[in-house]
Amino acid sequence: GRAAWIGLAMSAESIKVAVRVRPFNGREKEQNSKCIIRMQGPKTTIISPEDGVEKDFAFDYSYWSHDGFQTDENGYNSAGGSPSKYGATYSSQKDVYDHLGVTMLENAWQGFNCTMFAYGQTGAGKSYSFVGYGSNKGILPQACEEIFRRIKEQTGPNHKFQVECAMMEIYGRELRDLLHPKSKEKLKIRNGKTGTYVQGLKKSAVGSYEAIEKVQDVGTANRTVGATQMNATSSRAHTIVTITLGQIKKEDGIDKEFASDIVLVDLAGSERAESTGATGARLQEGIEINVSLSALGNVISALAEKANNPKKKVFIPYRSHVLTELLQSALGGNSKTVMVAAVSPANINFDESLSTLRYADRAKQIKVVVEVMENPTDKLIRELKSENEKLRKMLMGISAGEAVDLSGVGDGGVGGGGGGTDSEEGASAAEADASSGPDLHKQYGATITEEELQKRIEEAVAGVKAASEEEKEKAIEEMRRIEAERAEAASKCMLSRNDMETLIRNAIMQVPGVSDYSKKDAAEEALSELGRLYELRASGGGRLGPEDTIAMVTETLEMWDSEECEVPREELEAAMEEAQRQLAEGSQVWDDGLLGYDELVEVMENVMTKIPSAPTGPRKKAIANVLYDFEGERQAAMGNLLSKPVVVKSVRAAVSLLGIDGVDGEDFKQIEKATKYAEEAFDRVSAQAGSGIVSTDSAEAALSKVMEKLAVAAPADVEEAKKSFEKDKQKAEAKAEAAERQKAALAEQLARNSEMLAQLTKSWEEKMSASEAEVSEMAAELGLDMSREDLQDYPSLRNLNQDALLSGRLVHLLYPGRHTFGCEEVSSPRRAASLRI
Repeated sequence: GRAAWIGLAMSAESIKVAVRVRPFNGREKEQNSKCIIRMQGPKTTIISPEDGVEKDFAFDYSYWSHDGFQTDENGYNSAGGSPSKYGATYSSQKDVYDHLGVTMLENAWQGFNCTMFAYGQTGAGKSYSFVGYGSNKGILPQACEEIFRRIKEQTGPNHKFQVECAMMEIYGRELRDLLHPKSKEKLKIRNGKTGTYVQGLKKSAVGSYEAIEKVQDVGTANRTVGATQMNATSSRAHTIVTITLGQIKKEDGIDKEFASDIVLVDLAGSERAESTGATGARLQEGIEINVSLSALGNVISALAEKANNPKKKVFIPYRSHVLTELLQSALGGNSKTVMVAAVSPANINFDESLSTLRYADRAKQIKVVVEVMENPTDKLIRELKSENEKLRKMLMGISAGEAVDLSGVGDGGVGGGGGGTDSEEGASAAEADASSGPDLHKQYGATITEEELQKRIEEAVAGVKAASEEEKEKAIEEMRRIEAERAEAASKCMLSRNDMETLIRNAIMQVPGVSDYSKKDAAEEALSELGRLYELRASGGGRLGPEDTIAMVTETLEMWDSEECEVPREELEAAMEEAQRQLAEGSQVWDDGLLGYDELVEVMENVMTKIPSAPTGPRKKAIANVLYDFEGERQAAMGNLLSKPVVVKSVRAAVSLLGIDGVDGEDFKQIEKATKYAEEAFDRVSAQAGSGIVSTDSAEAALSKVMEKLAVAAPADVEEAKKSFEKDKQKAEAKAEAAERQKAALAEQLARNSEMLAQLTKSWEEKMSASEAEVSEMAAELGLDMSREDLQDYPSLRNLNQDALLSGRLVHLLYPGRHTFGCEEVSSPRRAASLRI
C-alpha cells in the first residue's frame, strides 16, 4: 500500500532535536546525587562531577523538568511553587506537546510523514515524555485527542478523514505485532518508493479517541517490560506506534488524497550491567538493546558525516540491525523527524547523560528530504497543469523570438505517453504533422522591425556607387512613402498597397498541384482584379449596381456546370433566371438604390431553391462564395480598397482561374484554403503593422520598389543588393521555420496534456453515469467483481481506475469486520480492508 503513494514537492531539512531533563528518582535521591545539568533557552550544559568542566550543547529545544513545578489536586505538574534552584523555567507535558506534538500534527495534516523517537538511558524519562503518567499525559495521547478534535471540526462534504493505528515492538532482532501477538505471520521490513514499511503489520481502523486509546491500551499491555535496579518498569524492547492519517479533500471540484504516517518510537534505554544489576535473561535483553542502539549510533554518525561532507561517499549501515532498517526513512529518507533525548540530572549518571547529549548533537546535523504523500492521480493532474503552464510560457517565448530549449517536450514526461522509444516516435510524428501541407514558414514568414528595414534599405541605397545623390534621394523618398502609407493603413486597420500585393501573391502560392508559372499568372490576374476594384469606385461613385451583382451570382452558379457535378442543367438555368429576376434594375432590392448584405443572403436562398438536387453543403458554399465577392466589391465601392474583403475578393478571383471542377470539387476546396490564409494573414500583417513589424516578403517588395529608382543608373549594384537581401531573407525564414516547428510540437503536447487532464478530472459521479456495460468493463480492468451499485456506495474507490495499487490504502469500507485483541474484543468503527489486487 505504501508504494502506491507518490511524493509531492521535496525539500531538505535537518532533524529537529529536543533534550529533556527529569527530576531525581528515588535511587538518585538515596545516593544524595547532585544536579549536573543546566538549561538556558535552547542551550543545554553538562558539568563534569570530577573537575567541574562545563560542556555546552545547542539544540532546537531544551526542556527543564527537574524542579520549579507544582502539582495540583489531580496530580498534574505545572510551572509554579518554589522557583528552580538553577534559574530555569519548568516545562510541563503541555509545553512539550505544544512545541513538538502540535508541529508534528500540522505536518501530518499537510500530508508529510512524521517520526518522533525518544533516546536515552534506561529510566531517563523517555516513556514519560511520550506516553505520560496519570493526568500528565504525554505526546501520544495528547496528539490522539487533537487528531479527532480536528477531524470533528473539519469533516464535511469537501473534507473526509480515515485513521488507522498499528503497534509493534523490536525485541532483540524480532518484530512483534502488539495488536495481534498471537499472529503467526512473520513481520518483514520492506523498502518502497516512498520509504520503509513493515510487511504483515496489521492496522486497525479507529473512529474516535476512545477507540484509539483502547487499541493502544491493548498494545501497551502486550509490551515486553521488566524490573531492573535502574527502572522498575524498564522497557525490554523498542516500541513503535504508527498512526496513519488519510484525507480526501475536494479542491476545484477534484478529489485529492493524502496519507501520512505519524510514527512514534519509544526506544528501550541504554544500560550498563553494573548499574542495572541485570542477570540471566534481563542481562541478555540489555545486551541486545545496547547492540541495537550502538548500530543506531553508527548510522547517525555516518549520516552526520555525509551531511557535513556532501561530496564524500559515506556508507550508511542501515542493514546492520532491524532497528536501523526500520528508522531508515526517519533518519535519511522521507519523514519530518524529531529526536527527543531524555537525560538524567544526576552526577552518578554523568557518562550516560554525556553520551546521550553527544548522540543528540550528531543527530542534529542530519538532513532529510521530505515529501507530501499524495495520490498518484492528484500528482499527475498537478504536474500536467504545471507542464501546461510551462509549455504556454515556451510558446510565448518562441513568439517573442527567444531561444527555447524543447528537450523533454513529449519525451515521456508528464503527458508524453510513456517510454523513450514511443516518445521519440511521438516527437517525430509531431514534426511530421507540422511539416505536412504548406510549409509553415512560407505561410507565416519571418519578420524584421521597421527600423531594421529602414536601415537595410538606406545601406543598400548608399551601396549603389554609380547613382547620383539626387537619384539616391528619390529612392529614399520612395522608402518614406511606403512607410507613411503603411502607417496610415494601420491606423485604419487596413493594409498598405505594398503589403496587400505581397499577401495576395503569398495566398495564391498556397495552392498545391499547380505550377509556379500558373500561380504567377494568377497572382498577376489578382493584382489586375485589385486594379478593377479601384476603377469600380471611380466609375460607380460608391455604388455597386445590378449588373455587377448578377455577374457574381452567375459566376458562382456556373461552378456546378461540370461533369463532376450531378446537377441538371435545367436547374442551373432556372436558378440563373431567378437571380436575374430578383437582382434586375428596378426590382425591390434596389428600391433605396443600394443592395444590403442581408438582402443578398435572402436573394441567394431563394435562388438555391431552384436547384433541389444540389446537396446542402455545396449550396452553403455557393452562398458563401457570392457573399465573399459581394463584400469585396461593396467595400471597394465605398473606397475601402485596402480592407480585408477586398483582399479576399481578389484572391478568390485569382485562384478560381486555376481551374474549377465544381462547387464540391478539390479545386473549390483550394479556393477555401487560399481564402482562409488570406483572412488570417490580413489579421496578422495588420497587427504587425501596428507593432512596427514587417514580414520579410513585404520587406523584399519594399526594397525592390525603392531600388527600381536606381536600376537605370546602376543595374549591377541594384541586382547585388537584391541578392544580398534574398540571402538574409532565407536565413530569417529558416529561423522562422524552426520556430514554427517548435510551436507545433508544443501545441501538440499541450493538446495531449489537455486531453489527459479531461480524463483525469472527470468526477467519480461522471464515471458512474456511464452505461452499465462501461462501468462493468472499468471494474473488470481493475480486478473488481463489483456492480455499479457497489461501486457507487464506495467513493473511496474513485481513483482505482488510475492505479490499482491504491486499493491497499483506499479500500477500507468493503466488508463488515471486527478486530480481536487477545481476550478483549474491540468493535471496529470502520469496516476492515480486505481487497487485494
